[in-house]
Amino acid sequence: MMGDTLKEIAYDELVSVILPYWMGRVVDLRHGGFFGRVDCYDRPCPDSDKAAILNARLVWAFSAAYRVLGDPILRSYADRACGYFREHFIDPQYGGVYFNLKCDGSVHEAGKHVYSNGFALYALSEYARATGDAGALEAALGVFHVLEERAWSAEDGGYLECFSRDWSTPLTRRRPGHMLSMNTHLHILEPYTNLYRVAPTSEVRAALGKLIGLFVNHIFDPATGHLIPWFEAGWKPVDRSFSYGHDIEASWLLKEAADVFDDPESSRLVDHVWQPLLRVALEGRRPDGGMVYERNPETGEQCEERVWWVQAEQVVGCVNGWQAGLGGKYLEMAAESMDYIREHLSDRRNGEWFHRVGEDGSVNREDDKVSMWKCPYHNSRMCLELLERL
Repeated sequence: MMGDTLKEIAYDELVSVILPYWMGRVVDLRHGGFFGRVDCYDRPCPDSDKAAILNARLVWAFSAAYRVLGDPILRSYADRACGYFREHFIDPQYGGVYFNLKCDGSVHEAGKHVYSNGFALYALSEYARATGDAGALEAALGVFHVLEERAWSAEDGGYLECFSRDWSTPLTRRRPGHMLSMNTHLHILEPYTNLYRVAPTSEVRAALGKLIGLFVNHIFDPATGHLIPWFEAGWKPVDRSFSYGHDIEASWLLKEAADVFDDPESSRLVDHVWQPLLRVALEGRRPDGGMVYERNPETGEQCEERVWWVQAEQVVGCVNGWQAGLGGKYLEMAAESMDYIREHLSDRRNGEWFHRVGEDGSVNREDDKVSMWKCPYHNSRMCLELLERL
């Protein structure tokens, strides 16, 4: 019965709280597409830039929702989001997608961030999966090829962070010496997994297998059970802070990748990674069902605020653990975390979720409801995963 209740709550959250907000308040009727920013008081900021990350996640969310629910209204919003994205964000000269546009759709920042391009691939492959659109699949494969040809560095052993518009010059990283990141590789893993579903070619399979190997052999730290966030060239760790949200998100995304890859040896190796990731991530879980963001093991400092996406990934990770046979306690934790979300993060009056709340449950009103990073991706995906899994 608990699973049935979770599924009902997920459906209500998706169709009553999350999606209507984006279909109403966020649509840009003047310039097309969607607004790039809405503040925490639900006031659109029509002059704000439009980021590739946000817009790709919009394409993904509406496409995935249409695929699962079959509602033609959702298809119309998926078409709107994908049409705008393909027209404005894809660089016809050098391939890949621009990082940022001005509100009118003209290019603001033309540099190529690998993270953004990963989400472009995730979005286009999901639209193709949901609709069968051959043009979207072709565009997805175009992004895939440019990532393999220009972003992959055999010398450094992974995908670099960002480049000039023509992909010829790697740009300044987050910090000197931070050449390779867990986060970028995680968000290439998920689109490559999705692309392999709709384009199961030998080339895509080889790239997906390569990524799975990077997580097993380099990004996962067997000594702690956590993912390592940053590396120098050659996968030398330069930061060992714990990101509980990324750990639990990676736990189910890695298992999903291994399942889609469908190789017994890879699945065996991934089992030795995703299960420890789930267990150590739950060290960041609090008795009220919320999960803190991260912790520095050297100083003991940690952020006690509860960020929206971490809570969403916690629910999926726990349901995944329960389905994999790790015990009923994981389903119970998923239900408790869903209760926490509904009580503290879900804005059932005005729609969408708040960005983050304090340890006492108070909403941080400095954070936008819509921004480059705040989007209907983690929370809608949580709902859709529960609808499909349960």
